[in-house]
Amino acid sequence: MRDRAIILFPFERVEKGSRVAIYGSGDIAQAYYWELEKTKYAEVVAWVDRVWEDGRKLEQPQMHMDLFAKIEIDHVVVGLNDREESLRAKDYLESIGIETGKIIIADQVLHFNVKNLQTAEEKKYKIGFLATGQIANIMALTIHDQCKGIQLYAIASRSDAKATEFKEKYGFVKAYDSYDKLIEDPDVDIVYIATPVKYHFEQVKKALENGKHVICEKPFAVNADQVREMIEKAKEKNLFLTDGVWSAYLPMAKYVSNIMNNKDVGKVHMISADIHYPSLCDNRLNNPENCGGEILENGYYIMEFLSLLTDGDPTEINVCSQLLDNGIDFQTNITLMYSKDLMAVIHMGLGCVSSLLGFVYGERGLAVVRDVNQFKHLMILNDLGEVVSEHRHESGYWYEMDACIEAINAGKIETAQRPHELILRNAILLDKIRKQAGVRYSEDI
Repeated sequence: MRDRAIILFPFERVEKGSRVAIYGSGDIAQAYYWELEKTKYAEVVAWVDRVWEDGRKLEQPQMHMDLFAKIEIDHVVVGLNDREESLRAKDYLESIGIETGKIIIADQVLHFNVKNLQTAEEKKYKIGFLATGQIANIMALTIHDQCKGIQLYAIASRSDAKATEFKEKYGFVKAYDSYDKLIEDPDVDIVYIATPVKYHFEQVKKALENGKHVICEKPFAVNADQVREMIEKAKEKNLFLTDGVWSAYLPMAKYVSNIMNNKDVGKVHMISADIHYPSLCDNRLNNPENCGGEILENGYYIMEFLSLLTDGDPTEINVCSQLLDNGIDFQTNITLMYSKDLMAVIHMGLGCVSSLLGFVYGERGLAVVRDVNQFKHLMILNDLGEVVSEHRHESGYWYEMDACIEAINAGKIETAQRPHELILRNAILLDKIRKQAGVRYSEDI
């Protein structure tokens, strides 16, 4: 179960609506950030870590702290777990001109486990997993550790041994050697589908027919016709249905969506992104019988990135793709025209390593998004290449699961972040891209 934190925040020292910067990467800094995000009491305009993500300490963290002297802020929260380090950071901030009254040493944090606060009235939905692959392992661990509203109830695999092993590993109640047996279990409330995409259409429909809410991993379906029918079935049964585009639920998504209105970026004319993973040895991706290829695999992330930045469909699409001998798309460049002065250039593939960077180019500056599939870090740079603001945020699949449970509890059949209309629109766009690339599956016939 994920720890939540009550923050003994010195609100009397912070004006409501003020601009706050945070320095630190430990539990205290994160706890203060979450409290401000939750209460909307103040706006976090910058967050600077003293440690890189790989654990190496920065040799000159003050170079990053200099950012605070370049942007308009009302308070700096120093959230280091070590009190002496916090005091040294405070001294440095004062030396670069930050007023003493603006600096808050954040060391008053009381942790508690949210599981201890769960009331008897709170419903726990029993979830059943179809498949035991990599993403299923990640999601099972996420739910086990961090999702209070879901019980790991049933796991199904075509291999009884794999199902039993998965059950014991994560504490499921039941294990099945058949997907159909799990779907037909009357005690299962939600079916989580992590099988290859070629099975999604029939499994989603069967789960809905059996009265289950459904969370289906991406790629959601092979084509837009399947997506349309799946959505219609969810509407007919009045049951929840969504795809597994977890990046849509990350807190950073809202910062990405605000880029187009950022005054430091100005009017945007160009968007670019790349997403490549060396995956040629993955039978799920290199096999046409599995509906493989990078357009379906990576396209969902790219479509989510573009949907946060653009309104409506592109007016023109141009695709250049290289295919393997078996007809699977190996790598693809896509140019999308959204208006007479806005275009996006995307490249993705299965053969090489890439930066995973997204760029949004404006008349006054540009935005750089690190990891376009999970929005780890956003920087806004001016026309001199200087960082004027940045945001970092943790990634986690629990945001997706929390949003799904919230929607189900509210009696909704979709989430606000991934409405069915958007899922279908993206599927139609991916169909157009695949058609130009010359990629067809038997399901398309």
